[in-house]
Amino acid sequence: MTHRHCFALDLIDQSQAVEAYEAWHRPGKTPAEVITFFRNQGVEDLQIFRAGNRLFMILDLCDEVSAEDFANAGNGAGVMKAWEDKMSAYQQPIVFGSVASQTPSQSWVVMSELFNFKGHL
Repeated sequence: MTHRHCFALDLIDQSQAVEAYEAWHRPGKTPAEVITFFRNQGVEDLQIFRAGNRLFMILDLCDEVSAEDFANAGNGAGVMKAWEDKMSAYQQPIVFGSVASQTPSQSWVVMSELFNFKGHL
């Protein structure tokens, strides 16, 4: 079984930044150590979608790993620190206006579920 988590992130709104970020996420460009780290931390699936400069990530974790455990697992891991530092050059904080972010200090902002089709059956 898995449990799903969704996140949003904004890239710098420049075509070069978006193109570079996408290039780093193509198969063979993301460091193998990053992919191995994710697998070792219970990631069952991870997908990132883009609309303009806004990214949406779907993270499916195995039941044995909580979202908090996963978020903390990368702390101090050299390969993840290097990857996050590299990717942060393309990112900017999400501006929410009058609605506050639930996780204002993190790059990837936790999204709350608004609608679930299964709840309407």
